[in-house]
Amino acid sequence: MIQHLVLEKFGVFYSARYLSELLRNMGLSFQKATFVGDKQDEKSRKKWLEKQWPEILEVARKKDAYIFFGDESSFPQWGSLSYYVEPLIMSS
Repeated sequence: MIQHLVLEKFGVFYSARYLSELLRNMGLSFQKATFVGDKQDEKSRKKWLEKQWPEILEVARKKDAYIFFGDESSFPQWGSLSYYVEPLIMSS
């Protein structure tokens, strides 16, 4: 995503490997979400949504910055085994 943004906004193509080094040298770090149940700490979640999230948005607006959210998924390289069963259509 960052590679595409830099190319689109600045017209410069950087390899993904160089971009990660560049961002690290700028003091930025990769942060991975931790997975917890939705209802584990409702009080903390509400506090974050009401206080911290608006602060993050305000800083981004002031700096004309982007906030990225990534979702990771993977597919096995060996494929997956499945089969298709023709539906049985009965007519009277």
